[in-house]
Amino acid sequence: DPSATAAALSTPSAAEPMAAPSTPRVTAAAQSTPSGREPVAAAPSRRRAIAGAVAALLVALACRKLASSQEAVPEAGAKPPALPKRAPLDHLFTHEELAAHGPHGPKYYLSILGTVFDVSAGEVFYSEGASYPYFVGCDASRAFQSGEAADATDDLSTFTEDAHFAALVNWKKFYVEHQIYTQEGKLVGGNFYTLEGNPTSSLEAALEAAERYQRVQDAAEAKTRLANAPHCGTRVEHGARSVWCSSSHHVPRELVVKGQAGHCICVPLTDAAVSPLLLSVFPGCEPDANRCTSPFDPFKRHA
Repeated sequence: DPSATAAALSTPSAAEPMAAPSTPRVTAAAQSTPSGREPVAAAPSRRRAIAGAVAALLVALACRKLASSQEAVPEAGAKPPALPKRAPLDHLFTHEELAAHGPHGPKYYLSILGTVFDVSAGEVFYSEGASYPYFVGCDASRAFQSGEAADATDDLSTFTEDAHFAALVNWKKFYVEHQIYTQEGKLVGGNFYTLEGNPTSSLEAALEAAERYQRVQDAAEAKTRLANAPHCGTRVEHGARSVWCSSSHHVPRELVVKGQAGHCICVPLTDAAVSPLLLSVFPGCEPDANRCTSPFDPFKRHA
């Protein structure tokens, strides 16, 4: 413990032998004693020398122990590495089977977008009398968006915005990536999986809406982030368009928003592939080319 006192740290470890202190110089009086024994008058001086050497050694040991203890102390708030979760299972749950793992326990299973998770470690949240018992024992996908117990159903017909579906996908991601909760399988015969375990059109539509929402968000974020990006140099002649960047460390890209052609901007090569759905390589151009020529369609919208 770095806060230990110097006295505590000065105690040598039983496993680490203490080095013998150096022999102090013998006084002239001692050398002149015929018997070879240290004279009584010189004894206090030698004891003081030995005590000083021992004290210096103990201080050195204390400093070394303090330094090593500081190196070994983990960062404040650090958690021990989590044990790897087991691989997801692919059991096909019926509604009756899932209902057996409801708020009365002892196991607590929930389903979101038809994927079943074991959330027994979260008993404090999902058991009877807790905050969210209506999420377990059934597929309560709609309730993940509204937070209402009355919406504990897999019917998403009331969703009118892509953002609603995106919220469900984010919740599912939360359970997939949770350090403790485990994926157990699929709820079949419902709104998201057939009895054979195949995705339904409702699930495909929900995932498509969530992806569409994410694309729009990414596009808006990219447009904001790249608003101050320098424009490319452009020249159009003979049915071709040449684009280039003045800096050798930048490459020309077409900023595409919602599938429509945007303007040509120059971006660092390291960032050019970050959002391939938003930053498009011009046709006929190499991805790392600083200058290139591509076909130009005068009827295509160009900003």
